[in-house]
Amino acid sequence: MAKKGLVLLPIPAAGHLKAMVETALKLLHHHSDVLSVTVLLMNSIPGVSLAPNHHTYIHSITSSGFDIHFEELPLIDPPHSDEKDGSPASISLYIQKLLPHINASLSNILSSTPSTTLIVDFFASTVVDEAKKLGISTYVFFTSGAAMLALVLYGPVLFDKKKSMEVFELPGMDEPIPYLSLPTSFTMTNSASFSWFLYHGRRFLETKGMIINTFTALESQVIKALEDGLYVHGSPTPPIYPIGPVISLQNPSNEEKEQHETIKWLDGQDPGSVVFLCFGSMGTFTVSQVKEIAHGVERSGHRFLWSLRMTGLPVPSNALLDEVLPEKFLERTRDRGLVWPATVHQTEILAHRAVGGFVSHCGWNSILESLWFGVPMLSWPLYAEQHFNAYRMVKSHGLAVELRVDRKDGGFVSGEEVENGVRVLMGDSEEVKKVKERCGQMKVESRRAVEEGGSSFVSLQRLAGSF
Repeated sequence: MAKKGLVLLPIPAAGHLKAMVETALKLLHHHSDVLSVTVLLMNSIPGVSLAPNHHTYIHSITSSGFDIHFEELPLIDPPHSDEKDGSPASISLYIQKLLPHINASLSNILSSTPSTTLIVDFFASTVVDEAKKLGISTYVFFTSGAAMLALVLYGPVLFDKKKSMEVFELPGMDEPIPYLSLPTSFTMTNSASFSWFLYHGRRFLETKGMIINTFTALESQVIKALEDGLYVHGSPTPPIYPIGPVISLQNPSNEEKEQHETIKWLDGQDPGSVVFLCFGSMGTFTVSQVKEIAHGVERSGHRFLWSLRMTGLPVPSNALLDEVLPEKFLERTRDRGLVWPATVHQTEILAHRAVGGFVSHCGWNSILESLWFGVPMLSWPLYAEQHFNAYRMVKSHGLAVELRVDRKDGGFVSGEEVENGVRVLMGDSEEVKKVKERCGQMKVESRRAVEEGGSSFVSLQRLAGSF
């Protein structure tokens, strides 16, 4: 019997590419006899950082023995636009300009695999029309949580009636969302990025299903509201497939020194004694903010592992660390801290017994990884939907401690606030005890969801049966 084709179209950012590819691997694990997967690679989008160890990761997947292949789409000049590189608008416009090449790749795949299904990144909903012309069923892969998907779908109703409101209420959520906790694009309703989000939300309704990297125990109320169609008016809601947490636990890096230095250092620390600071593949700071962070972690008195990246500078080398950190900081903290001037393998560090807290930007993948290992978070949102995620983790779920980030002041955080936040996160107050207990429960629930018979396992099999 001929295999069915499954085509993935992710953007190359870490939280998108890896989540979609790891989902394909899960499908192939159970359905390799009937599925063949092709990943269409966009190797360059202006303003979008490639996933760390991008090419090494892809090589490791192609060497896995599964029927999964990668096809590079042509490099194109970015469209002429006033939009900032890396914004939702610029990404969406870039994919729109890439449509003829995507169409050509899909047509070529169809010539050898007539029964083909397409799963697109949520920024790529413009591809729905091309797929329809070719007779291909399309699903959307939503790489953030169910609550963010709800906001995107409900946006036209929410912002048409309540533009002047300071808080926003969504069905299926117990608490209203403050204006300053909305995603960046949603605080600028006159922007092209906001318009693109509403456009994508409308196009999602034309797909055969919406795949979400979340799990029922984490977002049960919102998932039910999505399934009940509470965010859509006048259109049926496509089937919802919560299949998470989908995270990449393997380390594809050949950087042995990275693992040797950071993990060896953690091996020498007491259980739960280290606070880990890491802000994702695109999270960078100015020199002035770096100095404030340094003052804060030093005065907190706690042991720390800090993955440091800078705004406007190359990845800091050891030589540059002395220039951007306070004078003699490394010397004063060498017995209880490690600043690593490069990308780290985050899941390996979160899994380590020495890590007792995680200062995180609250990107969705980082949240899922933190919950997978039961590590409580101190929320430091930077951009995109991270403020929204952070608010939900703190207020709705009790899985994080809040760091006061003055969004009106560009998100600058004082050293004093960093110090207080780390002390609370690593302390033993009743508030933190509850957060740690809740994180421990979510660790169990996240793993149970993907085990055979779990909610996400069942949803994934239901998805495979719909192709």
